[in-house]
Amino acid sequence: MLVAVTSALKISADKAMNIAQKLFEMGLITYHRTDSTTVSTFGIGIAKDYISNIFGEEYFVPRRWEMPGAHEGIRPTRPFDVHRLKTLIAAGIIKLQAPLTEEDLKVYDMIFRRFMASQMPPATVKRISFKLVVGDFEQEFSYITEILKPGFTLMTPMPIMKIEIIEGRKILKNVARRLVGEKPLYTYSDLVSLMKDQGIGRPSTYATIIETLRRRGYIIEPPKARSRLVATKLGEEVYEYLSKNYSQYVSVNRTRELEKKMDLVEEGKADYTQLLNELYEEINEIITDAVYNKKVEYPNLNTDLIKH
Repeated sequence: MLVAVTSALKISADKAMNIAQKLFEMGLITYHRTDSTTVSTFGIGIAKDYISNIFGEEYFVPRRWEMPGAHEGIRPTRPFDVHRLKTLIAAGIIKLQAPLTEEDLKVYDMIFRRFMASQMPPATVKRISFKLVVGDFEQEFSYITEILKPGFTLMTPMPIMKIEIIEGRKILKNVARRLVGEKPLYTYSDLVSLMKDQGIGRPSTYATIIETLRRRGYIIEPPKARSRLVATKLGEEVYEYLSKNYSQYVSVNRTRELEKKMDLVEEGKADYTQLLNELYEEINEIITDAVYNKKVEYPNLNTDLIKH
């Protein structure tokens, strides 16, 4: 959900998480620091209430999407869409600790729509596909041109491309070519998606990780970069130093394995004291290597505390 919010609203992961925190504290959504997809019986009841009244019972298809975990997935706590929510607040029927901003309402609307869509039937659409050939360049494209039978699209509309392609017909008259970077810059949502795909970080830590990188000056968001993040010279130097000297501790695989061990501790399948001892030994090795091999200067460090 965090990825969708940052991408759609063009805001940072930290801001998206703060808004979700606000909505949670006001009792408008369930616990937000989770990637669980599980829906409770109560949540299904909320979806049934809204969908049946607005679209009809035939558009209600209950799903639990059960997933192991301690928390239910993110969903609204009441069957109030954003328009009804604003009306109830204005009428004084719902009283909140603080006013909701337009961004707050947009995030709530996204959460509400995506949840309701998950409890609705699939849609039948008409799709057109074609291949663009320009010299040596070839790429296939696919667009939805018509909704034949609506389902979840009543809640989350899909973009419709009004295009007609006739086989063999040339549709381009002028072609422009421009150079782009070999490695495209990431947006906040790109980074969150990447961390999720790589199995590192958690919904509760995605925003904190990115904000820490920004606060320490490792990345910046230039005004003309269109919400894309750029590594600073300091960030590049820190990365190069760590990769050169401690690659075994800062790799994606190492991070993923450590988080798996933490999950086992949380599930009661591993001893946390053993994990802490392993981490202590590793940290001790890092400090010992850094000090005695002169990789880093620690003028106030008591070396008697370091194991030999």
